[in-house]
Amino acid sequence: MGAISHSEPRVNLSHSVPPFDGAPYLATRLETDLCNVTLLPRAPIHELLDFAFLQSTRNGLQSVLVLDDDSCVSLERNGRIQPGRTQPVDTRIAVHELEPCAEIPGSEEMLERLERLAALWASQVEESPAPDRLKGGRMASPEEIEEFAGRNPEGIPTGLGRCEECGEWTGWCLDPVADGPPALVPVYCRCLNTTCCARCDEPFAERTIHGCWWDEAAGTLRYVPGRLALGHRCADA
Repeated sequence: MGAISHSEPRVNLSHSVPPFDGAPYLATRLETDLCNVTLLPRAPIHELLDFAFLQSTRNGLQSVLVLDDDSCVSLERNGRIQPGRTQPVDTRIAVHELEPCAEIPGSEEMLERLERLAALWASQVEESPAPDRLKGGRMASPEEIEEFAGRNPEGIPTGLGRCEECGEWTGWCLDPVADGPPALVPVYCRCLNTTCCARCDEPFAERTIHGCWWDEAAGTLRYVPGRLALGHRCADA
C-alpha cells in the first residue's frame, strides 16, 4: 500500500481554527475553507484527546482540537499530533454534521455555546462554494516545486508510485494554482480510502474525500470534494 507523508513534525505552530470562542470543540477540515465543528463538554484534557483522536482517525481527516482561546492540538491525516497556538481565520463552518464516535453529554452550558455557534453559522453568507484550490494539499515551497517537478517517461508526475495492492498511483503531486505557486497535493489510490463515518464506519465516498486520485487514462488529477461527508447518513439512522 502507498503512503502519504512528506513533512517532519514541528512544534510551536499556529493552527487555523474558526473564529469561535466556545472551546472546547473539534474542528474537522472538509475543504480548505470549510470545517465541521463538534462542541465538546468541559472535561479533563485526556478525555478530550481520546475523543478527538478516535474521531479524527475514523474520519481520516485533519482536525484541530481547540482547548481554549490560545491552545489547540492538530491531528493530521497521517496520524501525527502537533500541539500549537490557535489562529482564528474566517472560514465557513458546518455544525455537528459529522456523526460523533461516541455520545456527547449535554448541559446548560453546552446549550449556551451551541446557540452562539449556531448564530455564527447563520451569519455566513449564502453563496455557492468555490472550488477548493488546494484540493486537500498545501501551497508548495520552492524546494518542493523543484523536487516534484516533471514527469517520468510514462507521463506520470515524478512524486507518484504504483500501489502494490491496487495498482493505482499514490504519493504527492504538484497541481497548478491560478493565482500563485502550485499546490502540493496528496494523491490517494483506491485502497487508501480511510475517510469514513466515525459512527457507522462506512466510507463517505468510493474514494478518499478532500483528496485527489490520478486518472491514468486521462493523465490528470481528479479531486473528490470533502463536502460529500455532509451528505452521509448512517443506514440505521
